[in-house]
Amino acid sequence: MAITVKHTKVSTIPDDADTSLVRPSDWNADHTLVGTVPIANGGTNATTAADALTNLGAYPASNPAGYGTGTVTSVAATVPSFLSVTGSPITTSGTLALTYSGTALPVANGGTGASTLTGLVVGNGTSAMTTVTAPSGTVVGTTDTQTLTNKRINPRVSSTTSTATLTVNSDSFDQAVLTAQAVALSVAAPTGTPVNGQKLTLRFKDNATAQTISWTTTSGGFRVIGCTLPTTTVISKVVYIGCIYNSDETFWDVVSVGQQI
Repeated sequence: MAITVKHTKVSTIPDDADTSLVRPSDWNADHTLVGTVPIANGGTNATTAADALTNLGAYPASNPAGYGTGTVTSVAATVPSFLSVTGSPITTSGTLALTYSGTALPVANGGTGASTLTGLVVGNGTSAMTTVTAPSGTVVGTTDTQTLTNKRINPRVSSTTSTATLTVNSDSFDQAVLTAQAVALSVAAPTGTPVNGQKLTLRFKDNATAQTISWTTTSGGFRVIGCTLPTTTVISKVVYIGCIYNSDETFWDVVSVGQQI
């Protein structure tokens, strides 16, 4: 942003007949100060203007004794189209205010470059904002009480050919699959921090050779409810085990076992 300042000047250097003396000749000229638009007003605030009053009559740091005093008589500012200027800082107590004018904020200054935003505005605080398509319904919040309609939740599935010990991370997976179990299987208590009512499904199939299955049935492990845990696979048949987490008693309650016929 460039600000043009016009002022009157009263020199402390007396006039005399010595024409060899060099005297200032531009006291009433316009002077330009280059600054930046503050972040709050849509700018970048990338630099800081130093000695802004050098040509306004104050003593600059670079030449502290030689300019005398003066009075600012007018101030004009050239600003981007998306800002407007108000105020009249003619005296030391005056104020020059920059305000957002309501048109498009340029990308270089953190905006989208669009006069009308469609969708959700996304920004990370350091680069220009972008937009994403807005949902037709209410935006879903992580802790809001809301009813979802026409949504599909893809289950998180862990699939392994064969393993001696199966330990399911309940924070990461909703289903664990063994596609061709080739050794005796030990099913350990799932890890993670499950929540009350969380579902977990296990699906086993051997490699055409029956394999034994042992289960962790202590706290945090599996507890049967109205069914029986399988202790061996049935050759080349799929078996499903459906579990629900019971946080009151810290067990994965096995509520269903289905064996392929």
